[in-house]
Amino acid sequence: MPMKPFAIFWIGLCVVAVGQDELQPVEVGDRLSPSMMENWLQRKAFAALDRREAELEKLNGEESLRSWQTERREAFINALGGFPERTPLNAKVTGKLDFEGHRIEKLYFESQPGLHVTATLYLPLGEGPFPAVLHPTGHSASAKSRDLYQEASIVIAKGGCAVLCYDPVGQG
Repeated sequence: MPMKPFAIFWIGLCVVAVGQDELQPVEVGDRLSPSMMENWLQRKAFAALDRREAELEKLNGEESLRSWQTERREAFINALGGFPERTPLNAKVTGKLDFEGHRIEKLYFESQPGLHVTATLYLPLGEGPFPAVLHPTGHSASAKSRDLYQEASIVIAKGGCAVLCYDPVGQG
């Protein structure tokens, strides 16, 4: 039976990603196993974890730990392409609500000039400052207004922390 175009695409992608010498498709009968990509990704992830563990084993004191942390941080920031320039948030509170055990401030801010983010700030009762939790949400149809997200933020606020729950890009 000939391979389906989708399977050929994935094999090509794997060859580009790892080189033809490392590619070992898992065969099941006349077709490729649907778990081939999952198995390959697992092998890569566990190999990376093994390399990390070996690096951690070499650490022998605070100085080497700090150096390792700095290297990891720089590699992470480099992989992200760096951070954008810090700019004023220009936050605006558009409404306030008081409830039993917590209060809410509706707001928006500019994460970058002209890029507005809608958010809800859940606050414990009393005077701050409070420890803070950043609560990113998924892409549900109602974004930060989804009951599950609101309930989680309320529980955390009633526990004494401020919670900033914001909408994903494109919502709000």
